Amino acid sequence: MNIVSSSLFEQAASGQKTGLLTVLDMGSSKISCLIARLVPLHKTLHLPWRTHKVEVLGFAARQSRGIRAGLVIDIAAAEQVVRKVIDAAERMAGLMVKSIIVNFSGRHMKSERLEAKITLNEERVELADIRRVIAAACVARRAVKRPIIHAVPLAFTLDEDRGLEDPRNMAGTQLGIDMHCLAVDTGAARNLEHCLNRAYLKVEALVATPYAAALSTLLREETIFGATCVDFGGGTTSFAIFRKGKFVHADSLPVGGQHITADIAQGLAISIEEAERLKIMHGSVADYAGSDDSYIAVNRPAYAGTRRFSRKELAKIIRARVEEIGEMVRDRSNRAGFRPVAGQRLVLTGGASQLAGLPDIMHMICRIKPRIGRPLGISGLPLEARSGAYAALAGLSVYPQSLGFSEQEFNLSGAEYEPGKKLKKAGQRFLQSVNGCVKVFKGF
Repeated sequence: MNIVSSSLFEQAASGQKTGLLTVLDMGSSKISCLIARLVPLHKTLHLPWRTHKVEVLGFAARQSRGIRAGLVIDIAAAEQVVRKVIDAAERMAGLMVKSIIVNFSGRHMKSERLEAKITLNEERVELADIRRVIAAACVARRAVKRPIIHAVPLAFTLDEDRGLEDPRNMAGTQLGIDMHCLAVDTGAARNLEHCLNRAYLKVEALVATPYAAALSTLLREETIFGATCVDFGGGTTSFAIFRKGKFVHADSLPVGGQHITADIAQGLAISIEEAERLKIMHGSVADYAGSDDSYIAVNRPAYAGTRRFSRKELAKIIRARVEEIGEMVRDRSNRAGFRPVAGQRLVLTGGASQLAGLPDIMHMICRIKPRIGRPLGISGLPLEARSGAYAALAGLSVYPQSLGFSEQEFNLSGAEYEPGKKLKKAGQRFLQSVNGCVKVFKGF
């Protein structure tokens, strides 16, 4: 049996070599694993970030345990499920996994904007100047203990010139930078890593769930004109916003599909298991006005029999919670300064995104044209994994590709959080390349 050790950042992310990688989605409702081969690919016209074709070798998913609202609350229980999922995926792929890329969910993520300016030593911008301005931006947050998992330079300024993509070799006296950083809770990240280490897995990188979902579902023009990817998870709902091809904001809400299930169970006085079945089989937020003659029979052991409920009654319960989630997404986005713009798209992913009528409700609330997002450009995905419920898992396989940038594309992924080691001073991670988790601009 071959061993998959994710030296993928040195291989697949180079844009020239074939590599193997393993990704793991630690969700509140399910834990899933994907083992894939990344084969070099010519640039696609419609899919951003792609340098490789993803060929699925192994896949497995199991009901989650030990995770609530995206956070590990029972390490032993979560570890058992992880071991089973990894074992099943290994058997399918005929490979043994040693290291993984894993998603980070939960409400403990916060977007930050960092700015800095430096005086140039020479008349033209050099590589060392870009490194210095990045470090200067990091110094501004040294007092903040929350580690950064993503940092994206949005634009450079050079004297009075703003919005520069690549300032190298340009003449000027003062260089500035505007960066978007996504920070997470140190304890939550450490608990997640500890859980996976107990299963003898090395964590190569943490990737925010909504960012991962966006990587697998967004089209190139959507990232340019503006898009918000909303991932409806089991215990959380999170979203990532893109403008002009850049990842500019993310946030997470402590409410998701499991809360819808609990509402159904409470509203209809049935078990959680029966409520989940109803949500999957008959869940909808559509308006059933005039359709009260459509009924569903539900078994209620506590009441010694069955009862018939109208679809309208079920939809009313689901709709109330979905509207609440939609309004929270809208309000959080607006407060962050990202109000709807012309041509913007809303892409819905996650298990709860499969609810009938959801796009119409989100359109009504957010005033943005929505569509259901599904994993794109992934070869060999099992039928069950081709829905939006597995968008984040598929996106994790795209993540290392996003680290391989051309000379005209600038980005910075990874940062302070280095799995397996203590948190260093802010700024040091930006200028180091450790296991590929810290990836400063290609060639910098």
